[in-house]
Amino acid sequence: MFAKIFIIFLALAFALTVHIASAQQLEQVTLTVATAGNGTGYVVSNPAGISCGHIGSQCTATFKAGTPVTLTTRAINTGSFFAGWNFSQGSTTSSCQGALKECSFVLSQDSVVQATFGMADRTPYSAFVTKE
Repeated sequence: MFAKIFIIFLALAFALTVHIASAQQLEQVTLTVATAGNGTGYVVSNPAGISCGHIGSQCTATFKAGTPVTLTTRAINTGSFFAGWNFSQGSTTSSCQGALKECSFVLSQDSVVQATFGMADRTPYSAFVTKE
């Protein structure tokens, strides 16, 4: 009798564990990427979902919680450069440090990331040479 009760208990415990794990796998989280600065560039994600350009734009994609995400930037105009990442919400455990063009993290909660692009100073310089 004890063995039957124990087997039923194990079966119920296993079913509950599977149900909880399935619910966690189905949880969806949102990644929002905004671009800022005075340079021009874009950000794409792997897995696909984010493809964001035009400074001042904002792109959003939904992923399963726990998804590893890599964001990649590219400056697109002469003089533009990628200046850095800023997490204003969500994961801060990432490779998104400084001006690294790739940023990888596990998306476990809704997250907002800003990618800033700068513009190199293009002030023309003149030099005068005189011959004596």
